[in-house]
Amino acid sequence: MDNIPQNENISNTTPNPEATPVQQPAEMPPVYQPAFSQPQPTPPGNTAQTSYTNPGYVPQYHYGVQQPFVNQQYIDARRQYHIERTKHSKILNRVGNFTGVTLLILLALATVTGFVFWVPSLNKLYNESFTFSTGFYVFYSLFSIGLPFFILSKMLGKTPVKPAIAYEKPQNPIKAFLLVFIGFAGCLLANYVTTFLRIFAEMIGIYSDYSAIEHPETVFDAVLMFVATAIIPPLVEEYAFRGVLLSALKKYGNAFAIITTALLFGIFHGNAVQMPFAILCGLFLGYAVISSGSIWVGVIIHALMNSVSCVSSVLMAFVSEDAANTFYSAVMVGGICLGILCFILYMARFKKENILNDRGIGTELQTSTKVGKFFGTPAMVIAIVIFAIEAISGLSTTPTAY
Repeated sequence: MDNIPQNENISNTTPNPEATPVQQPAEMPPVYQPAFSQPQPTPPGNTAQTSYTNPGYVPQYHYGVQQPFVNQQYIDARRQYHIERTKHSKILNRVGNFTGVTLLILLALATVTGFVFWVPSLNKLYNESFTFSTGFYVFYSLFSIGLPFFILSKMLGKTPVKPAIAYEKPQNPIKAFLLVFIGFAGCLLANYVTTFLRIFAEMIGIYSDYSAIEHPETVFDAVLMFVATAIIPPLVEEYAFRGVLLSALKKYGNAFAIITTALLFGIFHGNAVQMPFAILCGLFLGYAVISSGSIWVGVIIHALMNSVSCVSSVLMAFVSEDAANTFYSAVMVGGICLGILCFILYMARFKKENILNDRGIGTELQTSTKVGKFFGTPAMVIAIVIFAIEAISGLSTTPTAY
């Protein structure tokens, strides 16, 4: 057999890696495996630091470089938080605008009804006839106050805060009874606070043209005054503020609803003397309505307060001034003492029912922020400015007889 020539330069032996260096491939980045963000245990004898991995949304390594820890769940939660915050801010702005428009409608209707006094004969009749002036006030309450807030209830019905007025009887009669006299005593105390503020204002030379209620001349006038003061206004005003507004705003928290409606209740009166009194009364009325679950508790408290003025006026007209002062003093002292007793019983039995802790929807917003969003709308600001001008215009530096 012929010998096959072989090339002496070709080696048939296996190359030795140590003798012949070969270029090693570049180190590849670690393979990413999603895991929960829990610290990985360090193997025994390994001094490397414990590493953390993310929840599996964003790779922890990118081209061999370790990236900062990212929690996508936290990012999603923050994004949803801002979405909800923006949504509820827009809702409160919308409701605030609707309420501001309602107050402007109220002012417009009050101006329209005031045109009646441009007729000399009607103006004379209003000033001279107690019956006509009292009946006109009943018409004013229904037309200038009830109608605008009825329109507001329809406007709010198209929003997520549709009013749901609690016309039902109180769920707990004992609780409702205690709340009635607590609220009544609170309103009596508010009267003392208002008197103190008025005296302080007069000490620095500021007087209000607010005058007390007129005295009836006949029994029929007394009955009509009671209807126009102690029945119609409590029904209309409680429907407006503790019915339409409170039932809508409490969806954003009880404290927010109570504070907001109390402020509006004070602004609505448009009188420097009545504003602080109405705000303080509004706080007690709002709490009583929400705690009892019935608007009728607020109506009763409101009616009791207005009845005190009516009875005092009747005693002043038909008995004597001393009888009226005695009655008023007895009501003030007895009402406050009874209210304190009812408050002690209420706290002993219903202390755990802290309704102010209910923040409702829109918990992304603080109560102060909610109030700012509601009152900071253009229509609301315009209405508040007009009511403030009306209140300031009633002040003077000349002493006024009450």
